[in-house]
Amino acid sequence: MARTSTGAQAKQYCAAKGKGWQLPSVDELAALYDNSLAGTQCGGYTCEVSRLFHLTNNWFWGSMPKGSGEAWGVYLSYGQRYWYAVSYTVYKRALCVRRT
Repeated sequence: MARTSTGAQAKQYCAAKGKGWQLPSVDELAALYDNSLAGTQCGGYTCEVSRLFHLTNNWFWGSMPKGSGEAWGVYLSYGQRYWYAVSYTVYKRALCVRRT
């Protein structure tokens, strides 16, 4: 998981992990959220995800752009999708998935 990053840095971080690694879709990120779980610490927040995840924050970039210069992501503390300018770095993270 990359620390604070722009959308482009997040995408590069995942690609640099090797063949098949990339940012997940917003739907894939949102599917990690489960409000029936007790939650786990994710930085200074509580994320409603499996305790198998060790997260450093609650917002993650998705692979879907929103127009020019913006991209979608998901807050795993409450399961909501939001978009930000891809240049925005404050508390943004990359959570990579591997496609085979």
